[in-house]
Amino acid sequence: MPEASAPRFRGGRNIAMKIPPHQFAATVAFYRDVARLSHLGTFGSNELFEFGAMRLWLNPLPTISQAEIWLELQADDPGAAARHLEASGVARCDQIERLPGDFEGFWIVNPAGIVHLAAHPSEGPEISSEGPEISSEGPEISSEGPEISSEDPEI
Repeated sequence: MPEASAPRFRGGRNIAMKIPPHQFAATVAFYRDVARLSHLGTFGSNELFEFGAMRLWLNPLPTISQAEIWLELQADDPGAAARHLEASGVARCDQIERLPGDFEGFWIVNPAGIVHLAAHPSEGPEISSEGPEISSEGPEISSEGPEISSEDPEI
C-alpha cells in the first residue's frame, strides 16, 4: 500500500489491565488507596480509573496467570486500517475477546505480543467529567467469557 494512502493511527484513551483474579483486589486497592487515582466507576466486575489523560480499565480475567496490558489504537477508517495492517503482516486476533457485531474495530497483536484494540474513535464508553456515562454502543466482555451487554462496557 503506498504511504500516501496509509490510514492514520493515533493512541486511544483506553488502557486495559487484564489481571488474574487472585491479584485483582490488591491491584484495585493499589490504584484506589495507595496511588489515589480518581475512581470513575465499577462496571460489572471491572473497575475504571482516571490515569492522567487516559482511562485505566482493571479487568479480572480467570484465564491468565500474570497481568497483561492491552492498548487502544484509533483509526478514522477501520476498514482501511485492517487492510493496511494485513498488508503489513500484522496478526489479527479477533478471537481473543468478542466485540459487538456493529462495533467498528478489531483486535491485533504487535510484534512484542501486546494486544491492541484498533477501533474508530467514536467506539467505546463515553465518560463525562461528572462520572461515567456508558454508551449503549460500547463493548462489554465479562471476565467469565465473551458476553456482550450494553449495560456493562469494557475496553
